[in-house]
Amino acid sequence: MVYSEISMLNSMQVIKRVRGFSLEEQKTLRGISATSEINISKIGACILLESFTEARTLWDALTEPELYDLKKRPYYPIFNLWMKDKPSMDWLSEDNSKRSAFSLLD
Repeated sequence: MVYSEISMLNSMQVIKRVRGFSLEEQKTLRGISATSEINISKIGACILLESFTEARTLWDALTEPELYDLKKRPYYPIFNLWMKDKPSMDWLSEDNSKRSAFSLLD
């Protein structure tokens, strides 16, 4: 299930960069954002749907293990589509506290 969500989100990123989503594609993304067991998948679906406030809410609720996983693989191209209310992606900071990891970009 996780693999199919990741594959779907990767495919949807390509579509978003080329054209708008069909109603069926939007429905698929809403399903992922509502039912996925993986929070980063929910965040990705929200970014693709331009539901940035919801993405930020999910981001702020990430657990320490989820943050650790993100820091191990810090570059996700989908984050380039996050246009507002985006948390800092400065993974090289020596201060690894949750507060500093989520400060807003200027």
